[in-house]
Amino acid sequence: MSSLEAGLAALKRKNYAVAIKQLEASCAASSQSHQSSYYRAQMGLMQAYAATHHYHKSLTACQNLLLSSSAKVQQWAAQHSFSIIKIALKEADTDKDEILAQLRQLIAQHNYQLLHDSISTITQEFLEPELIAEEPAIASPDSNLGQIANIKPRVTQKSLPKMQVHHKRIRADQNLKKKKKRIKLVGQRVLIGFGALLLLWVTVGNLVADYYVAQVKREIEEEWSDVLKSDYNETAYRLQEIGTKNFGLKLIEWNHEEAHPIDIDVNVIEKQRLNELTSTINTYLERQYKVNSNDIELPPKKLQIYTEDKEKVFDEIHEILKEEIPTFEKRLSFYYNSDSPNAGMGVELLELQKILVANIFINQINRKQQKVERDLETLWTLNQSTNNPRSLIEILINDQSTRYLLIVLNKIQKLPPVWISRLKKLNEPQKQIDNSFYSGAGENIFAFHVVKSMRAKDIREEFLVHLKDAQIEDQEEENAFSVFMAPIFYLLDIVLAPLIKFSAVESYETKKQALNYLHEEFFDFCEIHLFLRENKLKNSRWNIMSYYPVSDSFILKYNFKIALVYSMRVTRAQELILDTSLDRYDPIIYTFVDNITNEQIKLFCS
Repeated sequence: MSSLEAGLAALKRKNYAVAIKQLEASCAASSQSHQSSYYRAQMGLMQAYAATHHYHKSLTACQNLLLSSSAKVQQWAAQHSFSIIKIALKEADTDKDEILAQLRQLIAQHNYQLLHDSISTITQEFLEPELIAEEPAIASPDSNLGQIANIKPRVTQKSLPKMQVHHKRIRADQNLKKKKKRIKLVGQRVLIGFGALLLLWVTVGNLVADYYVAQVKREIEEEWSDVLKSDYNETAYRLQEIGTKNFGLKLIEWNHEEAHPIDIDVNVIEKQRLNELTSTINTYLERQYKVNSNDIELPPKKLQIYTEDKEKVFDEIHEILKEEIPTFEKRLSFYYNSDSPNAGMGVELLELQKILVANIFINQINRKQQKVERDLETLWTLNQSTNNPRSLIEILINDQSTRYLLIVLNKIQKLPPVWISRLKKLNEPQKQIDNSFYSGAGENIFAFHVVKSMRAKDIREEFLVHLKDAQIEDQEEENAFSVFMAPIFYLLDIVLAPLIKFSAVESYETKKQALNYLHEEFFDFCEIHLFLRENKLKNSRWNIMSYYPVSDSFILKYNFKIALVYSMRVTRAQELILDTSLDRYDPIIYTFVDNITNEQIKLFCS
C-alpha cells in the first residue's frame, strides 16, 4: 500500500497523526508527472491539519491547491479554506492575526471572483470591514507566489450589492438577538409576578379563610351548646370511685374540671400491685388469643390470687352497670366540644377488661357458671358503652375492648341463650342515628370482628379473599402514584388550601350538613381500616371511594385531605390520627384529633 492510500485510510479512520505523516511523505515523493496524487495528498493534509487545529498549515495546503490548473480543485480549495477560517477565528486560543494575514495572501494572489462568495460568509465580528471591499490584483502565471501583492482598497459596482446584503443580514441578526432578549426579560417578569401573586394568595388567603373558619366554629358551638351540655353523671362517678380505690385505675375520663366537683385520689398501693401483674396478664391473654383450641389454660397462681381478692368488686361493678345501663350507655361518650362537662370511657378501662377476661377463664375452669355469666355480661356492657363512638380514641378503645371480648367468645364452652340473639344482631350492622348533629357513628365496629371470628368462618374467608384481591390490584398502582402523583397533590394541597377553607364556610346550612356527612363517612372508613389492620393487611392501599361512594362535591369541599392522606396512602392506624394539620382545612375535622395523646397512640397502634 502506497503512503497516499495509507494516509487517506488513516484520515478516514480519524487517525490524524498517522494520516499527516503518510500524506506529507506522499507529497514529498510526488513529482510533476503525478500531479493527481500530489493534490489528493494536499486535500487530505488540509483536512487533517484543520481537524488537529493546525489552521495555518491547513491554509498553506489550501494555497498549494489553488495553484492547480483544475478549476474543480481550485473551487474545492476556496470553499473549504473559508470554512476553516471561520472555525479558526471563533476559537479563543487561535492566533487571529496570523489567520487574517493568510487570508489577505489568498485574496491578493488568487482569483477574486472565485473567493469573493466565500469571503462574504465570514461574520463581521471576526473580519475587518475593509477586507470585504478590497479587490486584489489577479496573479499572473509568472508572479512570484511567495510575495504579497499590494492591496488597493476599491469598491466596485459589482461587489456593492453583495456588501449591502451582507450588512442587512448582520443587522437582522442583531435585531433578532435584541428581540429574544426582550422576550426573555418579559417572561422573567411575568414569572416573578405570578410567583408573588401565588405567595400573596397562599398567605393572605389563608389568613382571611382562617378568620371565617373561626367564625363558623363559634356559630356551631353556640348553636349546639344545649346539646353539648350534660347533667352530672352519677353512674360514671361511682364507677370511677370503684376503679381508683380497688384497682388504682381511672376508668372514666372527665372532659371538663366542672364535670364533677369531687376529685378522687388513686390508690397507689393497688396501682403498684396491678402494675406488677400487667406483664403476666398480657402474656396470658395473648397466648389464649393465638391458640385456636377451645381449651383454656389456667393462669399463673399470683393472677388467680389477685382475681379472688376482687370477687366482691366484680359483683359491685356488675350491679352498677345493670342498674344504670340506659344512662350509662348514653352519657359515657365524648362529645363534639371537648370543653363540655361530660364523662367518657378512659384508656385504663381496658386494664379492667383484661382482669375480667382472666377471671372468666378461671371461673370456667372451676365450673362457676354463674360468675362466668356475670363477668361476661359486665364485659359486654363495657364494650357496648363505646359502641357509638364520638372520637378516635373511643374507636381505638372499642377496638381493643372487642378484642378481649372475642378472646372469651372463642374460648368459652357454653354461652348463655341471650348471646345467640346478640350475635345475630351484630351480624346485621346498622347505622345508629340520634337526633343530635352526630348523624350516627357509622356501622357497628364489633360486626367486623364477628365476621372475622371463628363463628363466621365462611363469611370471613369470602370477605378476606375480596380484600386480598383488592390489595394486589392496588399494589400495582402504588409505586406509580407515589413517584408521579404525590408531588402534584402536595402542591395542590398548598395552593387549594384557601379555596377549601372558603368553600367550607360558604353557608351555615351547608356546614351543618357537611358535619353530619363527614362524621358518618369518616367512621365508616375507620371501621374498615381497623378490620384490615387486624387481618395483617397493613400494606393495602385501601380506597374509601371504592367501598363507600362519596360525592365529588364532598371530596372537593370537605374531604380533600382525607382522600389524599387516608384513602391513597394509609398504611398504619397512626396516620388516621397524627395528621394534626387537618384542622387547617375544615373546622369540623379538628374534632377527630382532640383528646388524643402520643401515649395513647403508641398503646393502640403498636
